[in-house]
Amino acid sequence: MSRFNAGISVIAFSIWLVACADLCENRVLSEIPCPTGDRAAIVFERSCGATTGFSTHVSIVNEFGKLAKSAGNAFVADSDHGKVKEMVVTVRWVTRDKLVIRYPAQSRVFKQEAEANGVSVIYEAVP
Repeated sequence: MSRFNAGISVIAFSIWLVACADLCENRVLSEIPCPTGDRAAIVFERSCGATTGFSTHVSIVNEFGKLAKSAGNAFVADSDHGKVKEMVVTVRWVTRDKLVIRYPAQSRVFKQEAEANGVSVIYEAVP
């Protein structure tokens, strides 16, 4: 194999590795266990690199402290390019199977599931 072909192969492989890499990072803001303690609601901030802004997510998980590296399974929103000054999202368990998620009314909501991981979700947009 010529040096040129070997170089092209290395470059192509490097590009493939970068394209397949998950550049997103999650930072847990709060983790609230349900009343029975066998599941939790995790509020976290997700960033996927310099070209994207931060978004706030909520995932409902079966194990306390076990947040997947993926996006939230119940709720995803952002500040809509700064329209929301403080992107505060809170959760409150009503029962083991019902959760209330409160978020700023001016948020840009991308995901708002009525049910996630066996839990019914109620949403309250706060002015």
